[in-house]
Amino acid sequence: MKILVLISVFLASLMTDPVEKGKIKISLEGLKEESGSIALMIFNKEDGFPDDRSKAVLKRQVKLNGKIKEIEIPELPAGRYAISLIHDVNNNEKLDKNLMGIPTEPFGFSGNKSIFKGLPSFDEAAFELNAAEVECKIELIRLF
Repeated sequence: MKILVLISVFLASLMTDPVEKGKIKISLEGLKEESGSIALMIFNKEDGFPDDRSKAVLKRQVKLNGKIKEIEIPELPAGRYAISLIHDVNNNEKLDKNLMGIPTEPFGFSGNKSIFKGLPSFDEAAFELNAAEVECKIELIRLF
């Protein structure tokens, strides 16, 4: 009986059309200030991740209005992606840093890897967009 159920599930999965495009729903965790904007970059390969704007497949700036806790990115081709973002509190379109080069604005990455040993690699931050909608929670990191 179990074998028949497994065969039925397997055959049903073969009949399902693969997703060609999907939506990424990004949930922002740890957003403390409601001013400024979220600047995000989406990469589909290691080259350029996490901070080379010219290598990102998608760049987006989303103004915060006090209510935004989620950002939706529609119509992306199915594939493997990694996201890096900053909370640009003062809207100067860059990640502010102190004299030692340490970020003074919140930032985050898909995968939410600890930055104790350095920034995440593409593989550590990557996820599969293989459904009509994929949720990605990003915990904002605040160093100061």
